Amino acid sequence: MLSLSRSGTPVAVLPRACRRMTPNHALERTHISVVGMRVSVSVCQRFRAARVSRAGDTLSQLGCSTDSLDLNRSRMPSLDIRIPPPVVGALVAAAMWGVSMLGPQLALAPGPRYTSVAILVAAGVAFDVLGLLAFRGAGTTINPLRPERASSLVTGGIYRITRNPMYVGVGLLLLAWAAYLSALLPFAGPALFALYITRFQIQPEERVLKGIFGEDYAAYCARVRRWL
Repeated sequence: MLSLSRSGTPVAVLPRACRRMTPNHALERTHISVVGMRVSVSVCQRFRAARVSRAGDTLSQLGCSTDSLDLNRSRMPSLDIRIPPPVVGALVAAAMWGVSMLGPQLALAPGPRYTSVAILVAAGVAFDVLGLLAFRGAGTTINPLRPERASSLVTGGIYRITRNPMYVGVGLLLLAWAAYLSALLPFAGPALFALYITRFQIQPEERVLKGIFGEDYAAYCARVRRWL
């Protein structure tokens, strides 16, 4: 900011922000020549650089790095534990219906066709319900998007057969849907569901649960399969 002295000579006022950054925090307003204003700006810049340097030193002492502050979020796969498995199953089921008329049709007799559908539906519902009841009985979370809230490791009942009975149940329901559609392409749906859930739901869950339950969970994984 420029002003005129009593003699009419242009002078500059030291910026207020610069005064706040001086060591004694009590620098009074002063007038300097136009040439001296460049010096004051340089001093302000040096104080700013010193403050940034001190902040970086503090982060280093805490074991942090300014370069790593935003890296954890960018490194996290965007789909890990993001979409609820039932929603994934519903989307896959819709896609199966959409492609059911595009490929070869299966000439299945009505009797065997509906019998297989009924068996698969019953099995899928059984896996889902038994898995849900086991979680309820143990008093642990059933939210698939918050595995870190797990309060107990469930290994009994249906969890002696598979580590993920509810996902198995959804897969069986999709297989029943493919049999009902009686076409070739929809049978790819259950396989795609299993691949997606394994990569973006089960594996991230396993990392979280291993961090919570340690060797107990590792031993459980060694005894029981992910699926069947």
